[in-house]
Amino acid sequence: MELRQVRYFIAVIDTGSFTGAAASLSIVQSAVSQQISRLERELGTDLFDRKRRTVQLTVTGRQFEPFARSMLDTERAARSALSPSSPTGPTRIGVPTGLGALVTAAISAVPPRVLPAPVEVIGVPSPDREQKVVDGELDAAIVRTHPTHSDLVSYALPADELLVVVATGHPAISVDRVRLADLAEHPLVFTVDAIGEPVCTTTIASCRRAGIEPRLQVLSPGADPLSALTTVTHAWSVFFAAHARQLNTTALGIEFVRCDESMTIAKSVVVRRDRTDLGARIAAAINDEENR
Repeated sequence: MELRQVRYFIAVIDTGSFTGAAASLSIVQSAVSQQISRLERELGTDLFDRKRRTVQLTVTGRQFEPFARSMLDTERAARSALSPSSPTGPTRIGVPTGLGALVTAAISAVPPRVLPAPVEVIGVPSPDREQKVVDGELDAAIVRTHPTHSDLVSYALPADELLVVVATGHPAISVDRVRLADLAEHPLVFTVDAIGEPVCTTTIASCRRAGIEPRLQVLSPGADPLSALTTVTHAWSVFFAAHARQLNTTALGIEFVRCDESMTIAKSVVVRRDRTDLGARIAAAINDEENR
């Protein structure tokens, strides 16, 4: 049993859904489902009743909940006892969905003398991240667009690579790389929430540079694009490489493939102009972690 699994279990309870838990943890929904399924296998029992429309605990799930909360309380107490406290509270970093684990790992490797305050990594929707830094609700944020506020300073981070993702056995995939032209006749699926976001615009722009017009198929809000790959005939989509490493592709019936036409999205950490030292430290920690 891992604390990560316990944390995901409590997040599902507190948010009322697997989707809400994923958003609160800044990871993909599939990772939450996989880790809770693994926890259930280790405990030898179902924790959630999946036959209902809404998430509900089973009898054993309710029995396990107080123990799970106690474990997380103990973890927080241990961290608090061993980490120097800060009179100004935790350092709050807003991140896109899926980067929470990466940022947490990077910050955990930073000596306390570099970032003495406890660090809180928070999943925040893209349109709100910069404004929350400007308003002081966040100390820093990771963004995939150029900052638009004059009060903010940005520090470059390694670009995020996009991988093509398809259902296992997709007819266009026969090697470990694929050309976008080979996918021209197949539907490209995105949720409506992703339309206009960097991951969608970058993919479409890459297709057009390759001389094809993608057959875009828009999914309803909250839909899981990975699940759609196994239900929409010969569909494909793209996925951040950093997120792909969190998933069990065999269990999901999918595979990730690099594209001959490199697709990357720039990202940076932004802070207010009076917090440039903090921004430089966070950027150095994340760059060191990603370049290992």
